[in-house]
Amino acid sequence: MAAPAPDPARPRRNRTARRGPSGLRRPPADDADPLTGLASRRRLERALTRLLATRRGERAEAAPRGACVLVDVVGLKGVNHDRGYSAGDRLLVEAAARLRCVAPTARIVARLGGDEFVALFTGPRAAAEAAEACRQAAAGLPRLRAGWEAIHPGSGPASLFDRLHAACRGAR
Repeated sequence: MAAPAPDPARPRRNRTARRGPSGLRRPPADDADPLTGLASRRRLERALTRLLATRRGERAEAAPRGACVLVDVVGLKGVNHDRGYSAGDRLLVEAAARLRCVAPTARIVARLGGDEFVALFTGPRAAAEAAEACRQAAAGLPRLRAGWEAIHPGSGPASLFDRLHAACRGAR
């Protein structure tokens, strides 16, 4: 029996990643930040929830499963006020490009919201890769501040984001 023909009045949703102008794979439109093209906070939270889930019989203190880097754009409000929102948008796009550049092995690079970006690293070298990306991101642009944290099972994305913010504030 043949599959029914698609209804031409109903648009098909293409949920596959597309290639952007740089040739890099981009997440589907509803999972991407429209300004930077990075993954959305929602997509990051879904990935973290899967990664942080405690498996049956596993203790919450188990070995880390990865690491995250948080990059904060310092003084964005002042740039928007003094030079206009288009200048602030350019700064955000530049910060996103910088994080993408220093985190080539990251599983996801996402815009957390406002002036904050996160890179998620997994695998045995996640902590070392996150630490190096954090160092390079902060050294690359004077308006960037960065911090990183290991990802342990049993916690949720919200508590990880709180720890990342504390690490970033400590990096001043």
